[in-house]
Amino acid sequence: MTERVLSFSTSRNIAQNLGTLGWARVFGIAALVGTMLSLPLTNAFTALALLLWICSGCKPGQTWRADLKNPAVLGSLMLLGWMLMSLLWSHASMPQTIAGIWKYRKLAYVLLMVCLFADAKWRSAAIKAWLLAAIVLMLYALIHILPAPIGDGHMGVHPALPLSTYSYISLGFVLIPALTVGLAWMVQGRAWAEKGWGAAVVLLTVAFVVLAQQGRTTYVTLTALLVFFILTQLKSTKKWLAMAVLLLAAISVGMFSSTVQKRLSEVVVDSQTVIKTDTIASSGLRIGFWRTTLNIAKSNPILGTGMGTWADEYRKFVVSTPNTPKIAASGGNPHQEYLLMASQLGLVGLVLFLIWLGRCFFSSRCLVKHERIAAQSLLVAFTVGCFFNSTLFDSATGHFFCISLGILFAGYQNQPPKKDVEKPLIINHA
Repeated sequence: MTERVLSFSTSRNIAQNLGTLGWARVFGIAALVGTMLSLPLTNAFTALALLLWICSGCKPGQTWRADLKNPAVLGSLMLLGWMLMSLLWSHASMPQTIAGIWKYRKLAYVLLMVCLFADAKWRSAAIKAWLLAAIVLMLYALIHILPAPIGDGHMGVHPALPLSTYSYISLGFVLIPALTVGLAWMVQGRAWAEKGWGAAVVLLTVAFVVLAQQGRTTYVTLTALLVFFILTQLKSTKKWLAMAVLLLAAISVGMFSSTVQKRLSEVVVDSQTVIKTDTIASSGLRIGFWRTTLNIAKSNPILGTGMGTWADEYRKFVVSTPNTPKIAASGGNPHQEYLLMASQLGLVGLVLFLIWLGRCFFSSRCLVKHERIAAQSLLVAFTVGCFFNSTLFDSATGHFFCISLGILFAGYQNQPPKKDVEKPLIINHA
């Protein structure tokens, strides 16, 4: 019997006969949706999912052999283990080090979600829930920027959506991977309804980024996702035609959009200003943070300074080095995950982090088609985001990444599907 993928009409009896394990999965999906709204919701739902999973008779370690073969699980546990080992050499106090490790507790959620979502129907339900929540939030954002009395008219400048407690940068990360799902519907859908839904999602996502976002990170991530989809999902002729259209669109936006020109010019100005003064502009701060963090990493290249040490190490450079951006604007991190890993966990920790991401990306070929696209899109967005923000360190983006990665890699089979047929991505059938 052919599996109905991404269908919005196959879960009519989901509330009947769920059982304890079923409710654990419901709260797992709620935790995923909660990552778009607030951290307390996510933590509460994750705790309930874990408790109900254990009460269902499924005990941690029951399938440890299979779990350790899963690249998402193995990499996250190894990285978390190295963080715990940094207790031995951390420059910070014990409470600070433990607090630093606690920020990355989300790595353990990968294992929990892999255990909960081995069933393909539940994985499909989780993808639907994420996509529907993304659509609702993007629609709300676009309505919100309309002129009064409908909205407040602040196009592209509000820091967060009224429905969410997160900033526009975090929201951009958790919402824009919907772009590639919509593109998959457009390209792979066999019915006009599917292609229509896909086109609507793509247009909605692009409109959300262009009109309701102001982050350069979001612009870069959107472009990276488009390039990824073109290079991996289109055939040769369409591939190069699409790349040419994308390049032409990028050039046109750069030439005629005053907003984009202004944001790009700010980067150039900030990169020059940070050398001369203690700038507070976002790109200038980032450049200053990165330079200082690179110096911290160079001073402890192999093992790093230990978890929870970045703020203290940075303060040393603020005192000893003139014109270094202030710690108050850092949020306790350098806004670059790769440098944060290198400074606190050394070359060993950075390599573990990169191997984890690389293995997940290449092993995603062992997922079924729609889950593969979603997983690879998530990894592309995360990898790009880590260049401009501490994406795993941050609560919203880190939780979304780990929970989503665990759900998607719950379908990992350790070998590519024997018959990876293009299945219809069904939207709705009466």
